[in-house]
Amino acid sequence: MTRNRLISIRMGRYVRRSRCAIIGSLLCAFVLSGAAWADEDNGFEFFGGEFESQVVFQFPSGDPCPVSFPNICTLGVLRGALTGTFEFIMNDSESVGAFSFFQGESVINTVSGDKIFARDMGTLALRSDGQANFINNIMVTGGTGSYAHARGRIVASGILDLATQTTSGTYAGHLALPDDEDD
Repeated sequence: MTRNRLISIRMGRYVRRSRCAIIGSLLCAFVLSGAAWADEDNGFEFFGGEFESQVVFQFPSGDPCPVSFPNICTLGVLRGALTGTFEFIMNDSESVGAFSFFQGESVINTVSGDKIFARDMGTLALRSDGQANFINNIMVTGGTGSYAHARGRIVASGILDLATQTTSGTYAGHLALPDDEDD
């Protein structure tokens, strides 16, 4: 098998995977945007706001970023209905041309001191001006305090500036906060 044929086969696999990831990201954003029309009596709290973050090599706790390039860690600030800080660890990524698909985990530290834990999956699209557009689908898996049994989704979209290693954008989502008595 020639080298060009092998590359073509590999790229075909990546193109199919890329299309699935893009379609999945768009479908999740569409479903989430439609969720805002749902009855709020179903236990979900809807919210939105803005964020900014910086690539870091060490978290404020003193713990080092546990991954190496091309994966990253960020530390950021949330403003809006959900206020606090967040730590994000991109622990897996795959690039195809100008697109990068990633997975990771987040911890949101709310102003009350409670934490929200989440798994992340998203897409970066590199631009010719040294920036990248991204969308991140965040699945809330639990937390501490009043968020101990939280479930929900958050979609964050924005811009990564590769020169300054910063991100900024907006987020929207919904959370269910079940009572402990319902367990």
